[in-house]
Amino acid sequence: MSEDINDYPPQPNRPGYVVIRTEQPDRYKILRTCRLCGKPSSVEVPAQGLWDWEHGAFIQKAFPELSAGEREQVTTGTHEACFDRAFRDED
Repeated sequence: MSEDINDYPPQPNRPGYVVIRTEQPDRYKILRTCRLCGKPSSVEVPAQGLWDWEHGAFIQKAFPELSAGEREQVTTGTHEACFDRAFRDED
């Protein structure tokens, strides 16, 4: 199974990202394209968290097990390393 968003048709109500199943029934992958480097980005998430996030839950509440960098990939597609390079001087 490919992990590039461009290999899948757009999914209604999911602007800028695609969700695919994993081999585990309660897990999905969110596929995006990094806004800074243009390379594919994917994060595996639990099904319940995905439902919660897509229905308005704050990302920290929907995916408490994800790191801040992984949550950034979910929301914008930006890789943690790309984000750090772009904003390293903004502390």
